[in-house]
Amino acid sequence: MNLRRFDPTCQLSTISVKIRSWKTRTWQFVVNPERIGYNWRFFMSETLKASTRGLATIERAIQRQGWTKTNTPAFWTAAYTSQATLRRFWRKIPIQKATFIAICQAVEIEDWEAIADLDDTEREDLPNDILARVAAFPTHVPDKRLAVLLLTEAVGFSDRMSVNEEQALGLIRRDIQRLALCCQEKEGRVLKFTGDGLLVYFTSAIDAVNCAIAMQKTLAENAANLSPLDILHHRTGIHLGDIYVTEGEVMGNGINIAGDILLEAKPGEICLSQSVYSVVRASLTEEMRDLGKKNLASLSDAISLYYISAIAPQLPVQLPQIADLPAVPEGPVPIASPFYIERSPWERQCYRELKQPGALLRLKAPGQMGKTSLLHRLLHHAARGGTRTARLNLLQVEDAILSSLERFLRWFCTCVTQKLRLSNRVKEYWDEENSSVLNCTYYFETYLLEECEEGLLLGLDEVDRLFQYPKITRGFLPMLRSWYEEAKTLEIWAKFRLVVAHSTEEYGLLDLNQSPFNVGLPIELTEFTAEQVRQLARYHRLEWNETQLQQAIALLGGHPYLIRLAMYHLARNYITFEQLLKEAPTGAGIYEEYLRRHWQIVQANTHLLTTVEKLGRATEAIAIDPLCAYQLDSMGLIHRQGDLVLWRCQLYERFFRNIFNA
Repeated sequence: MNLRRFDPTCQLSTISVKIRSWKTRTWQFVVNPERIGYNWRFFMSETLKASTRGLATIERAIQRQGWTKTNTPAFWTAAYTSQATLRRFWRKIPIQKATFIAICQAVEIEDWEAIADLDDTEREDLPNDILARVAAFPTHVPDKRLAVLLLTEAVGFSDRMSVNEEQALGLIRRDIQRLALCCQEKEGRVLKFTGDGLLVYFTSAIDAVNCAIAMQKTLAENAANLSPLDILHHRTGIHLGDIYVTEGEVMGNGINIAGDILLEAKPGEICLSQSVYSVVRASLTEEMRDLGKKNLASLSDAISLYYISAIAPQLPVQLPQIADLPAVPEGPVPIASPFYIERSPWERQCYRELKQPGALLRLKAPGQMGKTSLLHRLLHHAARGGTRTARLNLLQVEDAILSSLERFLRWFCTCVTQKLRLSNRVKEYWDEENSSVLNCTYYFETYLLEECEEGLLLGLDEVDRLFQYPKITRGFLPMLRSWYEEAKTLEIWAKFRLVVAHSTEEYGLLDLNQSPFNVGLPIELTEFTAEQVRQLARYHRLEWNETQLQQAIALLGGHPYLIRLAMYHLARNYITFEQLLKEAPTGAGIYEEYLRRHWQIVQANTHLLTTVEKLGRATEAIAIDPLCAYQLDSMGLIHRQGDLVLWRCQLYERFFRNIFNA
C-alpha cells in the first residue's frame, strides 16, 4: 500500500497495515484519518519502556548469557535491533513494542509485560504543546530518502539555563511554539525537539529557506517590544542530503552535516549548504553571501557555504551593572558570565570535533589565556546533550600520590568514578599480576564506559603539573594516547572523548612521540582581537575611543587576563586610564605579581636570563637561540617573525628593559 497516496477523506475509522520488514518481523501501525491533515501524520500502535525492576531482571539475564548491555553484537542480532535502540531501552525511553518484546525474547524472557512499565508510555522527547505540530514518519520500515533538513538553535541557551532555568525554559517554549507554527505554514515536518531548537524535514529547498526567513522575521517582530533579558537569539542551518528512518528514529550523516552548518551561522543568520544554495539562488530575493569553503567535522572534504544575514535588527545587548562586576578576575570565567568572550572559529571547531567518536582535543596556551574557561564550556555543552562528563584538575594531586605510577592511576580511576557518582570498584578490578596501565585501561573499558551508555567526556586540566614527574608522564600520557588509538577499532572506546588542557610555559621536555600531545586536534588559544577587546570594554561600560583602544592593545596585547584585569580596575574607578599606561610595567602597577612570576622563571635559567637581557636592550627585532625563542614564545613573552623575535607587547618590553637598564 502506498501510504503517501492514502486519501484522508476515506470514511473508515482506522486502517491497520502490516508490513514484513527486512528483519523478518511483522510490524503493525494504525492510521486514523481524522488525525491526518496535510501533514500526513501517522501514529504507531504502541511503544513501551522498561520499568526499573524490569531492567534489573534483564541485566541479570544478559549476565547469564555473558553479554554486555549494548556492546555485544550477539545481543543486537538476537534482539533484531540496533545498539542505539538498546541504549534507549536501558535509559527507559519508549521504543517500539515489537522491538521491546524482541529484546526480552533474546534473553529468554517471554513475560515481557513483567518487564514493561505499563503505566507510562508517553513520549518524552517534546513538550506536550509542541507534539501537536510534529508530523511523524511511518518509521517502522527502514527507509532512505532525500530530504531538506532545517535545524535551529537558540544561541547561548545553556548559559541562560545556568542563570535562571525556569525563565529559560519559558522563553524556549514560547519561541519553539512560534517556530513550529512557521513550519506548519510552510509544510515542514518537525522531526525532533532538540532542547533548544527544532529539526525539521522539507521536500522543497525553497520552502525550507522561506520557512527559515519567516522564522527570523517572526522572532524579530515579537522581540521588538521585549526586554533584552526576554529575548533568545536563534540561528539556522539548512542542508539537502540523505536521511534514514528506522525503528522510530531519524538518522544519517545528513543530520550531522546540517548540525555542522548550523554552527557556522551567527545569531539571527541562516546558513545554507552548496546543495541548497544551488536550488534556491534563482528564486529568492534575499541577498545570499558566500562564506567560502569550510571544513566540517562530518565531511572529509571542504564544502562551500552561504548565508542570509540576520533579518532581525540588531537588538541592544543587556550590559551588566557596575555592581554586577565579579571579583578580581582570576580563575575560570563562570559559565553564565557576560564577561566571557567566545573566540571563533576555534571554539566552534571544538564543539564540532567533540561530536566525533573517540575525539581528543588539546587546549594549549600560556597561563591565564582561558583554557580552563573553555574546558568548562565544552563539558557543560556535552552534559546538556546527555553525555556523561568528568573534570579533573591535576593541581589537586598531592605529591605523595605522584610518588609512583601505580598510586597515581589508582587515584585517577577513583576520582573519575567519584565525579561520575558511581560505586568505587577499583579494588575489584585491579589485578596485582597486571601492570597499572593495563588495570586502569581495563577499569575504564569494562566498568566506567559500560556505565556511560551515552558516552563519556573527560576533561583533564593543568596537565603540565605532571611534567615535573617523568615517571608518571612516561606511563600516563602514552596510555591516554593508546585509548585514542583504540577508538579507531573498538566501539567501546569510540564512546570516550578527551580534552587535555595544559600551559605551554614549562612545556618542551617531553617525548612528543609518546604523549597525547601530538595526536587529536590541537587548539592553541590566541589573544583577543581588537573587536573583542572593544566588546569587552563595552561590557565593562568603558567608553573607549579608538585611540584608547589602540593604546590598551599596544600595552597589553590581547591577553585575556591582562585585558580583563585592567578593565576591572578601570570600571571600579580604582585607577585612571593614564595611570594604567604609566604604572602597568612597574612595581606600583596592577601587574606586579604577574610580572614577578615571569621574572622568577627567567632568573631560574641562566641561559634564558642572558637572552632576555639581550632582548631587553635591543631596540628592534633580533635573532636569538632557537631553544630560548621556543621557551619565551611558550611563556607568551615574545612574537616570532621568521628567525627574528620581538616583545609581544609593551608591558613585557618596558618591564624587562627597566630591570636591565636600572
